[in-house]
Amino acid sequence: MKEKVLHIVDGPSSRWVLEHGKITDEIVVFPLYLSFGHIPRDFTDQELCFSMMSLYNWRKSDRWFEEFPRLKRMVNQDYSSFDKVVVWHGGGAHELLLLYMMAVLTENNLYHVDIRDNTEFMKKMKSMKNPYMGDVSPYDISTFNMSLNMKKVSPQENEEYRKMWHEWTKSKAPYRFTSLVSDCIKEYTGDFMDETILDVIEEEMDQRRIIGSVMGRFMMKNMRIPDAVIHNRIMELVLDGKINRSVLLSVNRTKS
Repeated sequence: MKEKVLHIVDGPSSRWVLEHGKITDEIVVFPLYLSFGHIPRDFTDQELCFSMMSLYNWRKSDRWFEEFPRLKRMVNQDYSSFDKVVVWHGGGAHELLLLYMMAVLTENNLYHVDIRDNTEFMKKMKSMKNPYMGDVSPYDISTFNMSLNMKKVSPQENEEYRKMWHEWTKSKAPYRFTSLVSDCIKEYTGDFMDETILDVIEEEMDQRRIIGSVMGRFMMKNMRIPDAVIHNRIMELVLDGKINRSVLLSVNRTKS
């Protein structure tokens, strides 16, 4: 009898990569992006709602409310019905936190694929020591046989991940990131990128370059910050009166 395997990824793009990389088992997307906003302290409806609302504040989209039933199903699912529950991840905070959370939701059937364990893929990435799933293509999945890097989470690792998850549920910071060279998760305050944003806006007003310039400056500090996060913070600075309202048009961007 074929094993019943469930693959869990951090976003729709990662699911697409696995599907087109010839992974034929069931693949699901966890609907919370755990790098931002409120980490649920437990899995009650109230805490899950707080988390969804915090993501709405980060990016205004009704999708977060539409995702709530699926989020509730996932945290209440009986994962013992699967032979393997596999979390795919690199070194991003959002991916590692997902792995830690799944250690709480599963018992003895948690596995993971750490893309950094694949030697050929890491050769392709060259100097990048801490890639994310967003750096993986379907070609990588199939050509480098990345599913062969699947490993069972040992009881000791499982206990460590659970402890780390419970520690992170105490986080009150709005941002959590790793660096491009380390998977150590660090917290950041709501205004941590403000000085860089204001510096860039003094030099650059082209709507196509402001966010890219801010991203580039943080890349030089070994930090990868999504464009949507920078865009949202600029909007907040405009509303707070720290940036002239005319800049609003300069950073207006097409939704990704």
